Amino acid sequence: MCKPLAWTRRLPAGSPGAPNRSRVRSVVPAAPVLALLALLAVGPRTAHAQYLSWNDCITAGQGSLTFACDRNDGAALLVGSFRAPSGITALSSIEANLDFQSGAYPLPDWWAFTSGCAARSTALSVGFDFTQLSACSDYWQGQAFGDVSLEPGYGGTNRIKMVVTGTMDGSSVGPLVATNNYYAFALRIGYIGTVGPGACAGCGAGACIAFNSITLRQVPPGSAVTLAIPSSNIVTWQPSGSPVPPDCRAATPARQATWGVIKSLYR
Repeated sequence: MCKPLAWTRRLPAGSPGAPNRSRVRSVVPAAPVLALLALLAVGPRTAHAQYLSWNDCITAGQGSLTFACDRNDGAALLVGSFRAPSGITALSSIEANLDFQSGAYPLPDWWAFTSGCAARSTALSVGFDFTQLSACSDYWQGQAFGDVSLEPGYGGTNRIKMVVTGTMDGSSVGPLVATNNYYAFALRIGYIGTVGPGACAGCGAGACIAFNSITLRQVPPGSAVTLAIPSSNIVTWQPSGSPVPPDCRAATPARQATWGVIKSLYR
């Protein structure tokens, strides 16, 4: 199986070096503010979509993956990509939001990574080197770096909130060609800890992963653009597993937003 190089270890939310994702209290805005937000809500979100697939991007990849859970070597490759909107002239970083949902309750140890059994603690990593893949355009050209932060239990005991961030040096940025399909990130899910002494249970349980949105950030004065259009943005793991995968098309957990997030979307 082809797989990107130069992997970066995941960092659990709240650990040193992980992105600071502070929660804020829910505040009910005044009516004029609600009206403004309603008008702005359609502004930066474009008709261009984000995609998720196994092993390669879009139609070159697969929407579901079956693993026999019979070995510790190898890995599954989860590829995020997007169709570029117009007006991106100096892309410098991305932030992608994904939701994982297992058919088993609570979250199986095989997927817990940061809070499950020790054998799986190094199983998840993120990469931005797509030199061995070719179905989508490779904007990063091996120059990006980043991490993936995890929040197990977000929205339910069988869920994980995943946030992938990637960035590149400002001297390397450039434009995107509108309507071209680009690689965004690749999550490498290693099979380590599947069998043998100390193995982690739950590999055979069905699961789904939804790629909910990706924000493309540019070098100033370029503005940020968020793509959040349901398309081929959901994959399944063990489609015939026991239990079977849940339906990731159902509503995902609501997210609280700070004014900083709102302003970054609409300026």
